[in-house]
Amino acid sequence: MLLWLLSCLLPSDSDLHQQALRAGSQADCSGIHAPDLAGDCWSWKASLLAADGEVDQAAQICSAMEDSQWKGECWFLVADATEAQRADATTLCQHAAPYERECVDHAVQRLAEALLASPGAEMEAIAELTDRWTPLYGQTEASHRSRALASALILQRPHPLSRATFGDADDALVQMTLTQHLSKRSCRVLGLDVASLQEDIDEALLAARATKQCSDSVGH
Repeated sequence: MLLWLLSCLLPSDSDLHQQALRAGSQADCSGIHAPDLAGDCWSWKASLLAADGEVDQAAQICSAMEDSQWKGECWFLVADATEAQRADATTLCQHAAPYERECVDHAVQRLAEALLASPGAEMEAIAELTDRWTPLYGQTEASHRSRALASALILQRPHPLSRATFGDADDALVQMTLTQHLSKRSCRVLGLDVASLQEDIDEALLAARATKQCSDSVGH
């Protein structure tokens, strides 16, 4: 009877978990015994500490976690919270197994967004992104991923897209990007500066049609 009464009076793991989440970086996760709730609590606390600049304290929390999946999640969240991109990302993500790949992917995405925010150094950016992806995917796949990411980010630049929009991008990247743009719009050139890209557009239309990525109906 006494044990039953105490169990009714003491807060449950779920209650402690909710209290911890409300406490943010000051959360006390030590009283939570359910593995998943405890793992979520410690990972959440570590990510908030990291976001506040307390990376060493966050790292101590992640290192002390025993469950391998929650330990990996903790390091992954800390890498995201610090917006790690280069050496810091390598250091953090190498501890994030089984989520190392996702951790690196996020870091490379952040780096790409920074490097490709404006035209001017597209090929240098692709080279660095490829280097950072190669250990996980191999040179060929890493290069393909880097070019695809660069192309997607170029498409987000202000329209109309002109030849100057592509900075020092090589012809292959220009063609990839224009082909994507045209295929998404059924070959329509809306959003493109035709005068500065005419020959590139003509080649991209041929490529898009050849792979059936767009219809034969062209709207200028």
